[in-house]
Amino acid sequence: MIDIRQLIWGFEGSFENGPLTLNCDVGIHHLQGANGSGKTTLFRVLCNEIMPLSGSFSIAGHSRGIELRKRVSFVPASPDIPGFLTAGQAVAFVAGLREARSWPAKDLADELGISLNQTMATASSGQARKIQLLSSLAGEPPVLLLDETFAHLDTQSAAVLVRWLEKRRSSHCIVISGHGDLPITPDTKVAV
Repeated sequence: MIDIRQLIWGFEGSFENGPLTLNCDVGIHHLQGANGSGKTTLFRVLCNEIMPLSGSFSIAGHSRGIELRKRVSFVPASPDIPGFLTAGQAVAFVAGLREARSWPAKDLADELGISLNQTMATASSGQARKIQLLSSLAGEPPVLLLDETFAHLDTQSAAVLVRWLEKRRSSHCIVISGHGDLPITPDTKVAV
């Protein structure tokens, strides 16, 4: 699902990473590296937020545009949902973009212990993190890029996410970044 060929990423004149050649299919993959090693920047390249310096990549056969964005979800380490939105509005917005308006958000929201009426402005940092996770998973795109996700979840929410990911291990390509061990056993480990 993810095909990376001789990819160099970073910011010209500041830092560069790579080249990286990698193929990830369905399963859970652990992207490992120290702070500042380029894990988040790589995720931003893979979802077209920034351009690579050189090389190429494709996700589910797409490298640009709306078709790529329908197939990949990036869950950033820091929530970036506007404060005036509720969890339900954030989920509805992302689900609409992915043409999955009927995605059943309430079940996962209940398991994570968040209300779909909770606004980002009134959410604690942990609640905001869970709202970001919930909205990013809306529509269940086949490729999930989870940036340091477990580092920001309480034990109970991490267990919910582990169960949710285990159910999708054989149907989704899930890449989780982190520099420590994960609470889920990855199928592969990749160092950057």
